Amino acid sequence: MKGQHIYLRACEPTDLDSLYTWENDPEIRAAGEQLTPFSRHTLQNYLASAHDIYSQGQLRLMVCLNLDHRAIGTVDLTDFDSRHGRAGVGILIDAGFRQRGYAREAMQLLMRYARETLGLRMLHCATHAENTASRALFTHIGFEECGHRKQWYLNAHGPSDEILMQYLFTN
Repeated sequence: MKGQHIYLRACEPTDLDSLYTWENDPEIRAAGEQLTPFSRHTLQNYLASAHDIYSQGQLRLMVCLNLDHRAIGTVDLTDFDSRHGRAGVGILIDAGFRQRGYAREAMQLLMRYARETLGLRMLHCATHAENTASRALFTHIGFEECGHRKQWYLNAHGPSDEILMQYLFTN
């Protein structure tokens, strides 16, 4: 899956250091629900086994620059449901590579893969209400807000709402 500036590829064992750094970054973990750090061993096991969306229910792909093949982030399909044709999505772009359009391009490639290869009819995501960058990205690529959970998260600043968004593929 190749775009103008980036491409998506399967995770490789050589991605361990990048994943370890990203998964254990307190700022990134604050946006998710994982409270405990990931060990290298846990991530090694994940890299060895998580490549089949049909058996695992999820798929993580590395976002890499076309220019030098450097991994700059990940995109995820989660909660994969082939019966109902839907999956959740998530994205992480390394802080040093944000605000350059890579997230939009990566999500567009992931959306094409979800529709054309997996035959999905819908994608969904959830984000903190305060995460304006995430909300702007998903809105820009056609996701619509479809729900709001009040005080869904607790963080250092107190309760935070969750915004639910979805994208329906058209025929």
